[in-house]
Amino acid sequence: ALSLFLLAFSATHAGLFWVVSSELFDMRHKAAASALATATLFAAGALINAAFPLLNAALGGWAFVGYAAVAAAAGAVCHARLPETKGRSLGEVSALLAGGGWGRV
Repeated sequence: ALSLFLLAFSATHAGLFWVVSSELFDMRHKAAASALATATLFAAGALINAAFPLLNAALGGWAFVGYAAVAAAAGAVCHARLPETKGRSLGEVSALLAGGGWGRV
């Protein structure tokens, strides 16, 4: 279960923080976005590291089901809310987001 979780996480949204901050923010905001992404990543990791032993003791291998559900929900939100940036310039993406274009476009 652990190996499957790590494989799924690594292949899906593990790098999302870095992709979002590099593709959705202009140079003026990129440093702050990267700093916020890094802080969020480390805070979430610390929370997961603190909670997992307790959940594992209580639920055993089923603790991964909860983590899988959260990962699936995060993937669904990202898929539904983040715009496609392929083939678009940073200016086009910035204009899309400035116009409230959060969503699949």
